[in-house]
Amino acid sequence: MGAVGSRNRASATTAGFVALIVGGYQLWNASELLQIASFYWAVLGPLGHGFEEYTRPFHHFVAWLNAEAALSAAAGIALLLGAVLVCARNPFGPRLLAGGCVVVFVHTGIGWVVAARMLSRFAAVGAYDEGLLWFHTPSRLAIIVLAFVLPVIAAYLALWPGRLPGKLN
Repeated sequence: MGAVGSRNRASATTAGFVALIVGGYQLWNASELLQIASFYWAVLGPLGHGFEEYTRPFHHFVAWLNAEAALSAAAGIALLLGAVLVCARNPFGPRLLAGGCVVVFVHTGIGWVVAARMLSRFAAVGAYDEGLLWFHTPSRLAIIVLAFVLPVIAAYLALWPGRLPGKLN
């Protein structure tokens, strides 16, 4: 194995390791999002008719939390499977891993915007503390690292420019 081959193998292994971290975080995140959605639903569900003008955005937020949980779970599974395939030198692995990274990056970006808008809505109705449940754990820095920085690194390493498409040395 030449220098290029060993570098490609090292980048693939590193991409697989990073994808395992991000994939595990995404599966954990999916369960957290479902818990947060169930909390909001338990609070908002009993309000029923007559309050739609006030509760409609919050119901949409609960729907988004459920959708984001599904996206997070799908991305987590794709990342974990992609990591295994990359380490097994399967040519489909890097593509699956990179696809999972794209889903993580996009759904987290959209989720961040939705959450920021909802925090302002919670503040408007005097429930800012309840709105902060969105960011209860992990910290914003952890979210940035685990959902923005590491997926970009993993996708780049999985699709290393020196590697021929479909070839893992």
